[in-house]
Amino acid sequence: MRKIDKTCTLSSSYLTWETALTASDIKPYDSSRNEFYWDVVMNLFHCQNGLCAYTEIHLCSSSYFDTANWVEGKYVNPDGTEKIQARGQLEHFDKTLKKTRPWKWDNLFMADTDVNTKIKSQNQIDPILKPDDPSYDEKKYLAYDKSKHVFFPHPKLDPVVKERVKKMILALGINYSPIIDARRIFITNILKLVTFGIETWDNVCPEQFPTAVNFIKSTPGNSNHHHYHTP
Repeated sequence: MRKIDKTCTLSSSYLTWETALTASDIKPYDSSRNEFYWDVVMNLFHCQNGLCAYTEIHLCSSSYFDTANWVEGKYVNPDGTEKIQARGQLEHFDKTLKKTRPWKWDNLFMADTDVNTKIKSQNQIDPILKPDDPSYDEKKYLAYDKSKHVFFPHPKLDPVVKERVKKMILALGINYSPIIDARRIFITNILKLVTFGIETWDNVCPEQFPTAVNFIKSTPGNSNHHHYHTP
């Protein structure tokens, strides 16, 4: 899970509306019925490069979140229809804010549907692995096991911090079994291309699971099973 720059630069109409909300204006979360729903969703996809914020599995084609699809701060579907051909759900990082600040930009991400409904909603959340937090750094907190294709806490972390990271890796579905399988297949194909000289690490530009790929490609020799950076 890489750090995400969540600057809301495209859906300015939504941001103006949300910033001006007062306590008396807050209404129950209305999901896709809200007039700014797609403005939020597509600006998030733009920030996340079409990937799940946590697992980095691909959810949306870049053609849908191209900057050309915004007109005067509002998103316009290039297909000319109401629905977007994409997967995933609009997700509230801190579920407790869903009632008090349901459209707070800093609390929203796009996430894989199964991860959001089956994993994250069942666990308590710790901001230590909030991907847009200024203090978050995947190189500091995470390590990657290439043989198992799973993430684990960086071995040099303080034991208390390590336990917090471990719980959040679980809570965010980063090692959710179907995600591990998809990550294994995707990265194995890349490794084959590099091994046989069809691609080089310098040319590899993964369309999903970039953090796992970058951990592997940045390790000298690409031979160790456990990959991590020294903070």
